[in-house]
Amino acid sequence: MLAFHRYRTDSGPGCSDDVNDAAHFTVRSPYPTLQLLLQKDLEHARSQWADTDEGRRSVARGLPGALGLLQQNKQRLRRLGYESVKKFFVGLERK
Repeated sequence: MLAFHRYRTDSGPGCSDDVNDAAHFTVRSPYPTLQLLLQKDLEHARSQWADTDEGRRSVARGLPGALGLLQQNKQRLRRLGYESVKKFFVGLERK
């Protein structure tokens, strides 16, 4: 089960304590949301990722499973920057 909401901050690998880190948008949603995943579906998705060129490079760098994909997404959001990403998520900014 994964939970998303507008002010959530991610405390997992590659995360920052800065609430304005654009990488936190990987776990944010305009409305509280629960995503339910079956273990077999999660394992299948991880297997598919591992079979891609990027997945193989990620595993070679010591990032197991789909952790490399998560890191790649966070880096992409950071390159865009908090203010740019925030524009796509109307209503997510702290009041």
